[in-house]
Amino acid sequence: MTSSSKGVDLRDRVAAFPFRVFDLARRYRRRCFPTRLDKFQTIHGWTLESQLRYLMSIVRVLPDRSTTVEVGVWQGRSALAMGEACRGTRKLVYAIDPWQEYVQGGVAISSRLKEWGVSSFEDIYQAFLRNRQAFNLEPWVIPIRARSLEAAAAWAHGSPAFVFIDGHHDYDMVTADLTVWYDLMPSGGIIAGDDWNWESVRSAVEDFVARQPTLSLSLPCENTWQLDKR
Repeated sequence: MTSSSKGVDLRDRVAAFPFRVFDLARRYRRRCFPTRLDKFQTIHGWTLESQLRYLMSIVRVLPDRSTTVEVGVWQGRSALAMGEACRGTRKLVYAIDPWQEYVQGGVAISSRLKEWGVSSFEDIYQAFLRNRQAFNLEPWVIPIRARSLEAAAAWAHGSPAFVFIDGHHDYDMVTADLTVWYDLMPSGGIIAGDDWNWESVRSAVEDFVARQPTLSLSLPCENTWQLDKR
């Protein structure tokens, strides 16, 4: 290594030092003084921190008595974060998931449960209930154990102000979810969802928006899409 390359390497290390210190400090803070948001991220799931912050910010500014719906709950990471944003209000989050076998992209999801540390869909549901109890969110997060279309067909909880779709990711199922919840939503409502990086999700959302002149599409945070109903 030449003296000039050594100098460049030293400058790079010096420049990176503050970021390493910040990262270490953040890890220490999360381990020793975890926030509620940090604790939600310990729940098994795939929702990113930026998405949790986005969901909580949306729910916080909804009017009191507003209804939020999540389609696809798993163990409750995002549903409970939104429930936290309801704490102390009369807002509610309805967590909709059948907690049953389904096939996505030709793969039975039960074949992957072991790698996620669970043995059955009943285990996942019971984990959600334990998490809800651990965070004392029973008054604000209401589970509906049904498929999205069934729950929408029997819906009797007022027009949802916000719907977050993170259920079945196949094109036809995303389209069906969008259709039924759009019809239940008033003007000014918001439909959002996860996994914009999935081609099937992205295509379904874009095609749906193209057929609905009352909707505008935005990408508010990482891997997230949002439709505002005018």
